[in-house]
This record gives sequence, structure tokens and C-alpha cells, in this order.
Amino acid sequence: MTDSPEAGPIPLTRPKPPSRRPIWVGAALAVGLAAVVVGESTPGDADLPGDRGEADALVARYASDGGRSWLTTFGGSGLDRFWAVVPTGGQITAVGAATSGDGDLPGNYGQSDALLVAYSVA
Repeated sequence: MTDSPEAGPIPLTRPKPPSRRPIWVGAALAVGLAAVVVGESTPGDADLPGDRGEADALVARYASDGGRSWLTTFGGSGLDRFWAVVPTGGQITAVGAATSGDGDLPGNYGQSDALLVAYSVA
């Protein structure tokens, strides 16, 4: 530290995140040792399906060899995200929250609604 008048706090800037980046927050092993991951994606990148709103819930299945089997988004014009995933028989159930009341969602019943969606892992 120095007492010179030029010294002072260094402003920290937060870099702008890349558009439509996936943010993975939950994972589970499903039938046949496939890995299923969930999270959210934000609008702007053509590499991901959807682009409905502020953020879309995102779920992907990866085969035991590491190759992606499928990836899909779910949501509407608001902020929708999956936080966790659990295997349920031959399916997986993704759990999260949604603020959208359009798109894949039939309505919104408050500030943020629970989001539970079942997917086949085949």
C-alpha cells in the first residue's frame, strides 16, 4: 500500500458473459449409465435449441462414452431453470423454478412457480 494520492481502490469489472452459455447445476446417472445434466441457458446462441426468454431450463443426456445423446430446453419468456435431476424408473425428473407463464408453461401462479418435468432417457 502507498499513501500517494494516485493510489486508490482498483475498480473491479465483471466481464460480460458469453451469450447463451449453458450453466450446469445438477447431474444424475440414469438407465444404462447415461449421465443427465440440468441447468439453464440464456438467449443468443444458435447452438442451443430454444431462445424463448431471459433463461430457459436446459437438460441434456450424455452416453457412457461421453457423447451427447440429446439436449433440449424448456420454458417461456421469463427466467426458467432446472436445479436438480433424479432418475425415476425409465425416466428422469428435472426439478427447478419458472417465472414464465407462456411458451412451454400453461400459466404463472405467483412470482416463481415450481417446475417439474419428466423426460425419457431413451
